[in-house]
Amino acid sequence: YILERLQVFFPQANIVIATSDHAEDGEIEDYCKQKNIKCFRGSLNNVAERFLLAAEENNFQNVVRVCGDNIFLDATLIEQIWHIMLERSVDFISNTKGRTFPLGMSVEIVKTAFYRQVYQQFQQSDDFEHITRYLYRHEKSINHYYMINNELPQAKGLNFAIDRREHLELAERVVEKMEKAHYLYGWQEVYKLSTQI
Repeated sequence: YILERLQVFFPQANIVIATSDHAEDGEIEDYCKQKNIKCFRGSLNNVAERFLLAAEENNFQNVVRVCGDNIFLDATLIEQIWHIMLERSVDFISNTKGRTFPLGMSVEIVKTAFYRQVYQQFQQSDDFEHITRYLYRHEKSINHYYMINNELPQAKGLNFAIDRREHLELAERVVEKMEKAHYLYGWQEVYKLSTQI
């Protein structure tokens, strides 16, 4: 679903699935080969390093972070945030601060060279486990911008990310309500469908 959403709206995008080098994630690499998608394999626990090395190996100047549990990721939202980043010339941009958008609609974009610099300063274990946590903790010293949801404030706090079985069951019920291809539903429409369940 995530790949379909990205490929429909960004057919020329350079997509890389960054997974761990543990044996059980071989299935993900096999899937990527079947779908002709680039796969980068790195550390299981040092996710920040995996993210950085995948970006550098592919010569990305900027990286759009897409989480694998964000089944309803809104490509239009990515495009909006991308344009804001270019207009404001920031090193890091996000719509997750304050969680004004539902979980599962997270978009973060970071400049690779900048991330390489701040990565050298990571010390806490959660800096390495959570790719951008350090950036939020040190936001005052970072050239950043946060996009806030003022359009549907009632959507704040909802969870469309799939971390547990109940999240998957909610996603299934939302999909059942869809009358057109899933990738044609933006985050506002997904929210509206969820209110009908």
